[in-house]
Amino acid sequence: MGRHVLRPALKHWLHRQSSNDSYLHLTATTTGAAQTVTLKQITPTGGTLLVDLGDGGTTSVADGYAGTVTHQYASAGAYPIVVRGAQRITTLDLQDAKLGGLNTNQLRRARLETFYLSGLDSATITLDSADMTGWGVSTQFYLYNLPSASITLDSADMVGWGVSYQFGLYSLPSASITLDSADMVGWRVSYQFYLGTLPSAGITLDSADMVGWGVSYQFVLYGLPSASITLDSADMVGWNSPDEIMLNNCGLSSAAVTQAILGAWGLRNLMGHSTPVLNIGGASNAVPGGAYADEDPPTTDLGYIYELVNDPESEGFYKWAVTWNGGSAP
Repeated sequence: MGRHVLRPALKHWLHRQSSNDSYLHLTATTTGAAQTVTLKQITPTGGTLLVDLGDGGTTSVADGYAGTVTHQYASAGAYPIVVRGAQRITTLDLQDAKLGGLNTNQLRRARLETFYLSGLDSATITLDSADMTGWGVSTQFYLYNLPSASITLDSADMVGWGVSYQFGLYSLPSASITLDSADMVGWRVSYQFYLGTLPSAGITLDSADMVGWGVSYQFVLYGLPSASITLDSADMVGWNSPDEIMLNNCGLSSAAVTQAILGAWGLRNLMGHSTPVLNIGGASNAVPGGAYADEDPPTTDLGYIYELVNDPESEGFYKWAVTWNGGSAP
């Protein structure tokens, strides 16, 4: 009697467990025999992932695992990879050109902390920040070299994030992107902020929204001539001695060019790197005022640049390499 009662209850429980899981679908496309496909990192939290590799092979990814998943396919083909338990993924790092098929709609229930995609089979990829509102990215968000991907990103969907390490969007020529630093006030980017080659992007950035950041490697804005950028050198002094400050071809006004230079000037004695770089070149940026010559004290844009490059008063700071609209030094 008990057996007939328990069996349907157990089947119902198993069905519920299966139906509670979400699935991430990828495609591995190989062009020859014995080719290996790598998922650089796929980390779950709160349970195990089950991965069907599409050729009869399977693997599991344990809770908290932070390594790679590799699989060798015997022959050329397009292999469907299915990841069960996708709602448990907290880190997804994919950088293998043989991988494609990703659609963030399948990750709506995930709570991703790190999301890094680079050099994939981009024609088969769909990314939409509307799918990411619940992620709460706390570490890293980086998209690079996805020229044919369908990408729609709006920073309004990222207000609840707390990016603490790196945010980068680069070489995404077909992407529809709207970014406003007012949505990023709660972030604390400590390593790199990089926006480049985003021809269709609408970008509004104000350094006042970045006061709490501690950029230690790069603050790079490149090839964004239609961006609206407001800079105050006082906001930049709190950054943690970045190797490079680049605002190249970003439509900088004369006032913004001056503030970028003064920001570097304010950081000069704080730099921990031996080769700091300031790049405010590009035809859409205003030309710095003054003459490139020693001024005591400096009062013009190019006077400050001369001081940064040469340290004529022997203050002892690391000398800068500076590029501007109209010249460079050393």
